[in-house]
Amino acid sequence: MTSTDNSSFELFVASIFVFLKVNVDFHFNFLILFYRM
Repeated sequence: MTSTDNSSFELFVASIFVFLKVNVDFHFNFLILFYRM
C-alpha cells in the first residue's frame, strides 16, 4: 500500500466517523426535544 492510498483511506475513514458523529448528535438532540414535549 502506497502513501497516497493510505492517506486517501484515512480521509475516507475520517469522513465516515464525522458522518456517524453528526447523525448520532442529530438523533440524540431530536430524542431530547421529543422527550421534553
